[in-house]
Amino acid sequence: MNNLMQRYIIAYDIKDDSRRIRVSKLLQSYGNRLQYSVFLMEMREVRLVRMEERLHTLINGAEDSVVIARLDDAKASEPIVFIGSRNYEDVRVPTVI
Repeated sequence: MNNLMQRYIIAYDIKDDSRRIRVSKLLQSYGNRLQYSVFLMEMREVRLVRMEERLHTLINGAEDSVVIARLDDAKASEPIVFIGSRNYEDVRVPTVI
């Protein structure tokens, strides 16, 4: 696992209000809100993995989606990670936002 600090953009689309609030509070505990459902994080990979595990327990994978985009290493094996539902195909990897 990479021990260097990495930056990530994390965005979510959560249908249920109570789940959305829990996800928002979790993400606020890890980073800074840029927009209503978009956060900027700076963390080591081990902390990212912990956060992803918590996200999996909070969302409904059939209805909700979370997108994690690594900013610092575009050559990473997974520069964009999708958690939960992905009902669209218009995002190609790598994508610069």
